[in-house]
Amino acid sequence: MTGMKLNPDWLEDQDSRDKASCYVCGMVLDVPTTACPEGHALCRDCWVAEKTPRQRCPLCQHRTDASRLQRCRPLEDFIGDLRMCCMHGPEGEGGEEDANLEPLGEQWCSWRGKV
Repeated sequence: MTGMKLNPDWLEDQDSRDKASCYVCGMVLDVPTTACPEGHALCRDCWVAEKTPRQRCPLCQHRTDASRLQRCRPLEDFIGDLRMCCMHGPEGEGGEEDANLEPLGEQWCSWRGKV
């Protein structure tokens, strides 16, 4: 994982956006973590926001317990294998070209790589 929040619009595989996105912050899951008996995952920071652990899962409302927080390694591996588009490409900011970025010649950056 990167340690920084990534916009799910930068993911090359559009079908993976929902699976890889945090329900709370909307960004690509950074250190996917669960404390929910149903296995719903959020970013670790979203479970433990401002040192006040969530008492209920925001998806299913099951009671949660901060002592049960655990990383979702399979989901972490899934996200780690996803490929992303360069945020400076035409798809980078929701499909709109950023006025502060210049195209490379006649094309925008076409870099693709792993999350």
